[in-house]
Amino acid sequence: YQYLTNGVIRRKIDTGMMGAMTAGAESVVVAHSLGTVVAYTLLQREGGPRNWNVPLFVTVGAPLAVNAIRNLTPGVGEVGGNRTPACVKTWFNAMDPRDVVALYPLDVEHFPLTPPDRPIENKTDVDNPTDNRHGISGYLGDPVVAKRIYDAVHG
Repeated sequence: YQYLTNGVIRRKIDTGMMGAMTAGAESVVVAHSLGTVVAYTLLQREGGPRNWNVPLFVTVGAPLAVNAIRNLTPGVGEVGGNRTPACVKTWFNAMDPRDVVALYPLDVEHFPLTPPDRPIENKTDVDNPTDNRHGISGYLGDPVVAKRIYDAVHG
């Protein structure tokens, strides 16, 4: 809530992520929970102008399709607002259907893209063994998620 409503906090967090990206260099971006909102917002807004090159954007435990989040996230939920960021080649989203934060997949019903030319690949059967089914270790421990990240980094 603070990231989405407090400009001072948002700018501080955004500055940190922007400092981790290098213009032109291939960067695999892996984001979890609120980090998916931060990463999506920045990739959408800054990716093109800063010449970021993201062959794979991985979101896990993403609340982007939750109305309360979608309504506060700049560019999300607006007409034509949901787009795969131009700097992203492939977007892979993973969720445990029992996750207390990632309530919906990033699919046509819950997170329609405009235009729908580069759809998000959703893996909706993660068995996240953490207590609330939301912990990042449970997502990174999923063999399919881990392999996608490994292959993108070592590809």
